[in-house]
Order: sequence, then C-alpha cells, then structure tokens
Amino acid sequence: MIIWLNGAYGSGKTTIAELLHECISPSWICDPEEIGDFFRKNLPKEIQKDDFQKYQEWRTWNVQILEKLNREYSGTIIVPMTLHMKFCFEEIFKSLEVRNIEVHRFLLEVSKEELIRRLNLRNDALKKWGLSHLEEELTFFDTLPDSEKINNQQNLELVVKEILEKVGTVSYTHLTLPTICSV
Repeated sequence: MIIWLNGAYGSGKTTIAELLHECISPSWICDPEEIGDFFRKNLPKEIQKDDFQKYQEWRTWNVQILEKLNREYSGTIIVPMTLHMKFCFEEIFKSLEVRNIEVHRFLLEVSKEELIRRLNLRNDALKKWGLSHLEEELTFFDTLPDSEKINNQQNLELVVKEILEKVGTVSYTHLTLPTICSV
C-alpha cells in the first residue's frame, strides 16, 4: 500500500511523512525528489528541464520503483511529493492503478498566506522555487476531490490520525509514536 502526500511546497509533506513513518511499522519513505536530483546532478545544464516532473524518465522510474517496493516490501510506502501538473499526476496514478497498486492520496491543504510565510523561512533558492509555482499548484489542487484534502494547519496529531483513519487498514496496534499515534 502507498500513502501519497501531495501539496504545495511548504505544506508539510515531509513532516507528516516522517510522523507517519514513526507511527506505521513497517513503513518506508520513498522520496521521488531523489530521482529528480539525479537528473539535476547528471545532465548538462543545456538539456535540463525547469521541473523534473517534465522528464518522462522521472515519471517512469518513480512508477517502477514504487512497483518494486509494493511487490517486494511488506510495509507501507509513504511518498511525500508535490504533483501539480495534470498530465504528470494522471500518468503516475493511472500507471500505478493498472499495476493494481493500492494508493491512498492525500492533499495537505494550507492557506496561501501560511504557505508564503513558511516559504519565506526557507533558503532563497527554495523560497524562489516555491513562490514561483504556488499559483499553478493551488489552481490544480482546487480540481482534486475534497475527499483527498486534509487541513494541515491543525494539530499534527489530528492530521496523522485523520490519514490513518482514512487509510483504514492500519491497525493502531502497529503505532509506535505515543504522542502522535496513541490518539
């Protein structure tokens, strides 16, 4: 099973992924940005794209590694990754669906004002990137079903609890982080 955490840059995907990882045993965090970093480090600047989600290889490799993890790893796979381009979103999730991989998608919602506040706390490069994509992300996220949306401006325990309840197959007996997971 995959728990995919989507949301704008600064919405708390990494924080929630780490908390879920502490709560769900066994679990593994698979970060698609690591594959994106491969392109950034291994391709000449002249052929690099402005967003690694635009690489067909990035989308294919992520589906392949998630398929491998799903097939060979007995735990829950947690994926904290912003998908804000419709073609990318549809391609990845349709590819996982055709492979009969159970995916629970969650969009961590945070107000635009709070996202800007959080992004302003980051280094200049990350802040610039996040702010330059914010409108595009928010516009796309408005098209996603309300059933996938979770308010991530509330207590983190409540966010984690809501995700675990929506997933439904995670037994509270497997939870290991008392302050978050004993709710």
